[in-house]
Amino acid sequence: YTRTKRECELMVLDRSGGVVLRLANLYGPGMSPNNVVSAILAQVPGVGELRLWNASPVRDFLWIDDAAAGVAAVALGQATGIYNLGSGNGYSIREVADTALALAGQSDRRILSTHPAGRSSHLTLAIDKTVRDFGWKPKTSLKEGLERLITPKPTHQ
Repeated sequence: YTRTKRECELMVLDRSGGVVLRLANLYGPGMSPNNVVSAILAQVPGVGELRLWNASPVRDFLWIDDAAAGVAAVALGQATGIYNLGSGNGYSIREVADTALALAGQSDRRILSTHPAGRSSHLTLAIDKTVRDFGWKPKTSLKEGLERLITPKPTHQ
């Protein structure tokens, strides 16, 4: 998969002098139910332990509106090459779950990794080049994004 992905990136760069965007883990309204943020939010609020496959991997999470703004900035820019769109910050899955539980007022719930890995996994995107070349920076922190997803918006009657 990685080799094929890299070959596709090189084709875009070689044939069109275009831009390749590498995206962090996107989250926000309308996200797939098949990702780790959705797995956490499906259990918040709740009772008993919050169950995760593996709480130790560290990942970069990017709010969907920030991703859209980044894609627009790149599309309107002049630079070519490979660019990262992410927050530039890494959070463990446990930290994401802890934050979601705290926002829901359930910090006392236990987090259980059902299949903890024996190795470390850390994927955080360096965004300095994207910030420099396109003037784009994400605006939404992980906590702010999770709060938007957890706190229901008032309905107008």
